[in-house]
Amino acid sequence: MTIALFPAGVLGLALAMLAAHRRAWRAAQARVLDAADRAYRLNQFRRRMKSSTLLALLAPPILVGQLIVPSESPVMFVAIWLGVALMTLWIGLLAVVDTVASGRHFRRLHHEQQVARARLKIEVDRLLAEQTRVPKAGD
Repeated sequence: MTIALFPAGVLGLALAMLAAHRRAWRAAQARVLDAADRAYRLNQFRRRMKSSTLLALLAPPILVGQLIVPSESPVMFVAIWLGVALMTLWIGLLAVVDTVASGRHFRRLHHEQQVARARLKIEVDRLLAEQTRVPKAGD
């Protein structure tokens, strides 16, 4: 039945995403992370699991919505598709929140890297200055 292809694809994609999020979380747990990075990874995992679960929950109403004849049951038809639309908007909102959180996290990492680079440059400059000040033997 071709009517079930799209909902089946949505469900399959959602299940694959859920499995990928679990693998990514396990990999993050295996690494040594500072508190901020661990909190970011945990929140990211939770957000992505919620959005993927909602995506999986969209498949049945999409299938049911395709089977309903609007002229026979207009209220049910509108209710189902309104629910699908609201769930889709919620998934989109979670995606926006995830994007903003990722941007903030990577800006923080970039700032930390810039600070570390500046500290290293200061230290290298100090060592070079000391080296040039040391008088050579025989001078």
